[in-house]
Amino acid sequence: MINKICNKFKEAIEHIMEQNVIAVTFHGIDSGRDGILSQMEVATECAVIVFDILNLKEKAFVEGLKDVFECERSQRLFMIADG
Repeated sequence: MINKICNKFKEAIEHIMEQNVIAVTFHGIDSGRDGILSQMEVATECAVIVFDILNLKEKAFVEGLKDVFECERSQRLFMIADG
């Protein structure tokens, strides 16, 4: 689990950005704009990367996760799990 911005975080973002297909799962309470996102998992063909969003906070998105979602190169499959 990645819970701080460090080399491991940056390597994970680089790995994800190199993929053609990824699956993303969100875990939190009351999903949506007003909910709390606690954890995010990204699966690639050879790895599952878990991001602890409660600890990483918005910085995770500023430091690279936003780029993952905006990347037009990869196909993404999303799943949201409340609770």
